[in-house]
Amino acid sequence: MTSVFAGMTGILDAVLGDSVTVQPKGGAERAEQAVFREGPVLVLGRDGQEVTTVLPTLSGDRLKLQDLMRGSTVKPGNGKTYRVLSSMPSGSPADDARLTLKLEMISASA
Repeated sequence: MTSVFAGMTGILDAVLGDSVTVQPKGGAERAEQAVFREGPVLVLGRDGQEVTTVLPTLSGDRLKLQDLMRGSTVKPGNGKTYRVLSSMPSGSPADDARLTLKLEMISASA
């Protein structure tokens, strides 16, 4: 049975995303359509108090991003390069379910 939401990841990536250069660890660079964001998140500081920081993420079709493991790189076109820290599946059973990658900036061009 086809879900009402089948194909939604591709639509979201086309509308909200952009072409992003990704490079799996030990692999070749390629372009993927995905959604890059730098959003605020609350984390615990050294003193135990909550601190707001920015967490860069990349999300898109899990089948297109599943080979991006810890250490892979992402260049979203903003002059910065990011390293993949971890991935977080959406939990959806859909063929085109989203995968969100947590990133850290490793370099910025001047």
